[in-house]
Amino acid sequence: MIENINNQVSYLSFPIYVWWDITNKCNFNCLHCYSRSGPNNDSSDELTIDEIKKIILDLSKNGIFFIYFLGGEPFIRHDFMEIITFARKCNIGIMVNTNGWFITENIAERLKAIEIGNVRVSLDGATQNTHDYFRKKTGAFSRAVSALKNLKAARINKISAVATITKYNISEINELIDLAFSMGVNDIQCVPLSNCGRGFDNYIDFGLEIEDTISLRKALDQKKKQYNGRMVVYAVDGVLDNPCTICVKEGKVRPDFMGCRAGRTACNIDYNGNIIPCLIVREPIAGNVRDQSFKEIWDNSAIFRAWRQKHMEYEECKNCEWNDICVRECPASPSQKDVIGQTRIDAIRKIKKKWGEKNNCNLGVIGVL
Repeated sequence: MIENINNQVSYLSFPIYVWWDITNKCNFNCLHCYSRSGPNNDSSDELTIDEIKKIILDLSKNGIFFIYFLGGEPFIRHDFMEIITFARKCNIGIMVNTNGWFITENIAERLKAIEIGNVRVSLDGATQNTHDYFRKKTGAFSRAVSALKNLKAARINKISAVATITKYNISEINELIDLAFSMGVNDIQCVPLSNCGRGFDNYIDFGLEIEDTISLRKALDQKKKQYNGRMVVYAVDGVLDNPCTICVKEGKVRPDFMGCRAGRTACNIDYNGNIIPCLIVREPIAGNVRDQSFKEIWDNSAIFRAWRQKHMEYEECKNCEWNDICVRECPASPSQKDVIGQTRIDAIRKIKKKWGEKNNCNLGVIGVL
C-alpha cells in the first residue's frame, strides 16, 4: 500500500526489505568500512537471538519480502546460521554480504540447504596485494576467491560480488570484473567509496574525483555490454543506470518512487536494534526495536516523517509535478555537488518532458532513479 500524507512524498506502508547490520564485529578492519566495524568493537549491547527472532516475526507478519544481512561480518556471529534458518522458515528471502573468510565448503552446503537467495562476496581488487591492502587482512583475497568457489560448487541460487571502487583500485576495474566472471558469479556491483564510517576518514586519499567517476562509468558500460546475458555488471544510479531507471528515462513507465528510498521503501536495522534510515546515513536514529515494534517506528517516527518531506527548498522542486514521488538523490552522496548530480537533475527534466507528451498513468512501483 502506498501512503501519501500532507507534505510527504509517497512511501510504502511497510518496507520491501531492510538492511540489517547483524553485528558490529568483524575479523577485518577495512579502510572503507561504512559502519566502522572491526575485531575490537564493543558488541555488549548486540541484539540477542531471542530479540532477533522477535523482530523477524514482526517483519514477517507485516509482509516483508527479504532481509539483506550485513555487518560487520555476519558469519562471525556463532548463531548466524540459526538466524537465517529461522528467517527462511518465516518465508522471508535472505541476502547476505560477507568478506568470505568463513565460507567453507560445509557452510556453503548449509546455505544451499536453507535455500538462501543471494550471497554477495566483497572483492576489492583483482590482485591479492590490492584487496588485502584495503581490507587490512593478509589472506583476505585468497579466502574471498575460495568462498566464491565453494558457493559455486554448492550451487547457491545467486552468487554476487561487490567491489568498492577507490582511487587505489580503479586501475584494476577491468581485471576485477573479468575475475568475477571467471569465478562464475551472476552479477557484480561496483560502488564508489562512500563518505561515511572509515570511508569518511579516508575519503580525501581514496575518494573518486569527477574524472574518475566518468572513467568508471565508461569502463562499466563497456563491461556491461561485453558480458551481456552472461553476467550482470551494474553500479549505483548516477554512475550506471539500472534497468528500472532506463525504463523511466525511455518513458516506458511512470514510477511511484524517485530519489532516495531510505524511509520510503527500505531502512536499516543496526546491531543493537536502532532503526536508521539507511546503512550509509547512520544518524539520526528513528527508534529502537527494544522500545517499540518495527511497525510503530516505521509509521510514527519523527525522523522518518522528516525524511519523507518534499524538498521544497530547491527552486526546481517547488512547482514540479514529480514532487509527490521524488526526494532527490542520496543525501550522503557527493554527487549532489558534481557532474553526476547535474546529470540526474537533467535526466528528471527530460523524463518530465517525455511524460508530459503522454497520458499520465501509473504502471507500478519501481526502484529509485
